[in-house]
Amino acid sequence: MGISAEFRKGWIVAAILVLTMPLAAQSNESTIAFTQPSRQSKVSFLITGKVAKVPVVVGQQVKAGDTLIQLDDSVERKTLQFLELEAASTLGIEAAQKELENARVTLERVETMFEQNVANESELLEARLGVDIAEIRLRKAREDHELKKIERDKQAEQVRQMNITSPIDGFVAQIDVNEGEIVDPRQPACTVVNNEPLWVELTLPAAQAARIEGLKSLRVRHLDEENWTDSKVLFVSPVVDVSSDMRRVRLEMPNPHGRPSGLQVLVELPAAVAEAGKPHAVIARD
Repeated sequence: MGISAEFRKGWIVAAILVLTMPLAAQSNESTIAFTQPSRQSKVSFLITGKVAKVPVVVGQQVKAGDTLIQLDDSVERKTLQFLELEAASTLGIEAAQKELENARVTLERVETMFEQNVANESELLEARLGVDIAEIRLRKAREDHELKKIERDKQAEQVRQMNITSPIDGFVAQIDVNEGEIVDPRQPACTVVNNEPLWVELTLPAAQAARIEGLKSLRVRHLDEENWTDSKVLFVSPVVDVSSDMRRVRLEMPNPHGRPSGLQVLVELPAAVAEAGKPHAVIARD
């Protein structure tokens, strides 16, 4: 039985419609990533000592300069008090100045006596040497005074090092010492993090990461949220992992609601980026 002319006509029209139909738009895809603090400071002591006080707790918000941990500095403060008194005293300099004035008066008297043939040359020389020695003693007293100031400042720095403060605004994430313990300068004593903004860390196939290099931002959202947030592309790692052919990508995500770091998030990959990671069919030729 032959195919009717009307059927053939309908088939041709349908074929034309299919061939001229625009390709479906490629859709964006999402991938899992995780957040981390944009700043993290693990602070430790430069010297050893006994912990006297820990005025903060984990989770507490702190400002840069707030005290985190205090060592027992009672002995060091007494030493500092002694050195401050020494550095403030000018008695040594004043005494040396008076000795110099006295030596100069003596020299003037001996010079007058020498002119009158009452004193001999040896006495004149001795008086002149007395002035020279007094001048040296005055310089030495001034030098000693400056050294005492240095010792005072050195001790003040020692006391300062027995009190560690937060270098950044943020939250106390971890405390590694307790009151009464002896701290080890080689180990961190406290960790402070700043989650505003958050960093978003993800690893992507090298082909996809290469297409992100030209982008300014990607959209990110937490798993329990519906709204997407534009997040700045900070960098794409210049190193491709040889074993996995993956590259690290870091984004900067605003965190106005103070969400904690370490949570999983979704990162939306534009269609052009998503397609770069898909395998392409190979057409065999005869």
